[in-house]
Amino acid sequence: MKPLEKNQLKNWRDYLDWEIENSVHERIVVLFERCMIACALYEEFWLKYANYMEKHDLDAVRNVFKRVCSVHLKHKPSMHLAWAAFEERHDHMDAAHEILDNLSTETPGLAVVALRKLGMERRKGNNEKLEEMYMKCIQDAKENRVKSFFSIKYARYLAKTLGDAEKATEMLTKALKMDPDNPKVHLQLLDLQFQKYPLEEQKML
Repeated sequence: MKPLEKNQLKNWRDYLDWEIENSVHERIVVLFERCMIACALYEEFWLKYANYMEKHDLDAVRNVFKRVCSVHLKHKPSMHLAWAAFEERHDHMDAAHEILDNLSTETPGLAVVALRKLGMERRKGNNEKLEEMYMKCIQDAKENRVKSFFSIKYARYLAKTLGDAEKATEMLTKALKMDPDNPKVHLQLLDLQFQKYPLEEQKML
């Protein structure tokens, strides 16, 4: 498979859009299959196919994602993330976790994968598990800037979701000692202090 020129990609987009708007399901599926032969290197067309099929056949969507993630674009994290998001939307949490775990094994160290896992636990309301995961992300991070990144995320969760401003301040203070030149940690700590005290109290500080 070779990369296509811009006008070829546009032609496929326009052709698919027209068929989706004017044709019947069977013809649209046939056109998508033809498109995926020519455009297999382009994730936008796989996502378009998956999004279309989600309205018609969930097993067909899984087949689309399996094909692209195991053969054509298996090293593209965005496709695996889209697949995991699809499974989560349809309450297949075990499948979503498995997809993200496999992606972590194939491409270790991706912050976006860790964030997606954290987001899944947050949406489930599993606070105890979520706190463990945040701490593991901080401990496992190889660089101080990555530790600070997860410390900031954890502090926001502590302050805004759990209402624990003291613990959030503690996390940011630790991050600041470890990464003193990181402006994002300074700003987050300052923002947290403004949130902790009412306006009248701030004037007295």
